[in-house]
Amino acid sequence: MMGLGFSMLFLLLLSLLGAGVLRLCSMGSTHSQSDLALNMVGFVGMAVVLHTLNLIQFLAVSPMWMGVLLPLLWLGVKPVQQVFQQWTWGDKRSEWQLFILVLLAFLSYDLMIKPQLPIVAWDSWLGWELKAKIWMSHGFSVPLLDATQWLNQKEGIYNVTAHYPDGLPLLYYIFQYLGDSQNTVMGHVYPLIYFWLVFLFLLRLKRAQADWLLLLLSFVLLTGMPLVNSHINLQGYADVWMAMVLLMSVFALSDWNQNPTITSALVLVLMLSLLPLFKTEGWVWMSLLLLAQMVSKFLIRRHRIILLGMVTVFLAVWLLLDSWSFSWAARSVVISQSHVKLGHFFELSMMPADVTKEMIAGLFLQNNWGLLWYFMPLVFCFWLCVKHPKHQQVTQTFFVMSFAAFLFLFFFTDAAQWAENYTAVNRVVLQLTAVFIYLLVQVFLNWQQKRAGNPALNTF
Repeated sequence: MMGLGFSMLFLLLLSLLGAGVLRLCSMGSTHSQSDLALNMVGFVGMAVVLHTLNLIQFLAVSPMWMGVLLPLLWLGVKPVQQVFQQWTWGDKRSEWQLFILVLLAFLSYDLMIKPQLPIVAWDSWLGWELKAKIWMSHGFSVPLLDATQWLNQKEGIYNVTAHYPDGLPLLYYIFQYLGDSQNTVMGHVYPLIYFWLVFLFLLRLKRAQADWLLLLLSFVLLTGMPLVNSHINLQGYADVWMAMVLLMSVFALSDWNQNPTITSALVLVLMLSLLPLFKTEGWVWMSLLLLAQMVSKFLIRRHRIILLGMVTVFLAVWLLLDSWSFSWAARSVVISQSHVKLGHFFELSMMPADVTKEMIAGLFLQNNWGLLWYFMPLVFCFWLCVKHPKHQQVTQTFFVMSFAAFLFLFFFTDAAQWAENYTAVNRVVLQLTAVFIYLLVQVFLNWQQKRAGNPALNTF
């Protein structure tokens, strides 16, 4: 119970810190404090903490310098207090009821369903969690080296995951620094942060006038998937964290497109900056989010159909014709079925592999609640055939591009080896699952709104 209490206190402090940062940013604006305090403040606070720790590590100073964030905690008290006052005494009691229901669901899960002992994989124990122990034993700024670097340098500590991002090890370090050497608190932080994400998801739908049936469906989708539940309890793995941060980034980008203020821009920058802190593929998701923001301006309905036709023709030419090659400028530009080179900027060896069976297993058979993915054609047709507001169009374009990139990597590059041995294909799917659920629920919500005569939604 002590670990549970400390984890909830940690989330409260992150929320106060995030609310303080956003309040400081919005001073002098008309942005309401109640909306400010609910603007993903927990994840905003997490981003500020992790980036501050990175800076402390870079400057090689004491972690006690984290105390510079204390004034921001004080700034965050007032907006968070106003939110709870509105929930309990104001006109937003239904949101308070939603919060209580999600809190009870979390407590039920944590106290009665979650395994008493954490699931810890060997590579997690030797990698991400071990980083925090190394920092505790040898200093927070000690260089971590891979095998080659360690053999060639006189100073530094060997770590098998030295080249991986430090976001998750930094969270472990926080609690170990405070005395939790057995990572007991982190065992509660995993499900707590995920259920906080569920609450933010449902709150967003509630404010979009979703009914309780749709809220219940969303809750079941987000909490009932076996693969998600496994990773909530799989300490040291960052895939579920990547899924959460990716969804928060999608929310932040959508908010910025709806209301491009300094506050929404700051939240967007912080959420995007969290992506590469947890997994290296975070750079890919960040790039695709920014690319979706740019191309969605031009992807009106007619352009989407033309683009789909061009991609279909291109794939047919690429795969069905005999071996072919095109080169230009003394072979500084080469495009063939097995190799793509664009000067010194980009080079990729194409290795087509038939991993259809593995991809189907990753989507439909590998403990991932395959029923969900049968709705993929519905979401795709919704993107293709419906005229959307800008904030929805960007989100949907991002998912289509992300899923296309996912298929390209596993079918046409050496990443196919990670599909053939089933080590990554389901985990990449997990990272996109929360965004897909959001888009699927968005389809149902927009269908309800169209039946009510919403003129913003037009189909062919």
